[in-house]
Amino acid sequence: RERHRAGRRRRVRVLVGSVIVTTVVIRVLLAERQLPHEFLEESAWSAETTVPRYNPLNKVPALQLDDGECLYDSRVIAEYLDAISGGRFLPSEARARARVHCREALGDGIADAIEHAGNSCLQGGGVAVYQPDHVIHVAHMVGDATAAP
Repeated sequence: RERHRAGRRRRVRVLVGSVIVTTVVIRVLLAERQLPHEFLEESAWSAETTVPRYNPLNKVPALQLDDGECLYDSRVIAEYLDAISGGRFLPSEARARARVHCREALGDGIADAIEHAGNSCLQGGGVAVYQPDHVIHVAHMVGDATAAP
């Protein structure tokens, strides 16, 4: 398990997956703001997972505050970390802030579609089953994302 401490503020515990896209923003915010934290690398899919203790949806990232309360969903965690560290990560103007949240939602949707496509490809005892409709769906989402203002 990777552990990192920084700063003098109260430390938070962050459950992250090593290859999960949604944890990258959380890692960047913690590093940029030098917020004291402890990383716990977890896989929601392992038999020994502790993720449900922190997130009832059994997903990472999750953030445990020093009093034991847990926050989950990368957008919720990012907004919380931004608020406690000066509030400069997200724009304050309503339309600009909404655009950021739309792009976050789009990114999360693309990540979910990729995960779903990957899971669909591994059916029947680990035999890869190619699902062209999933690839087309992800390609359309990415195309829509690159066309967004």
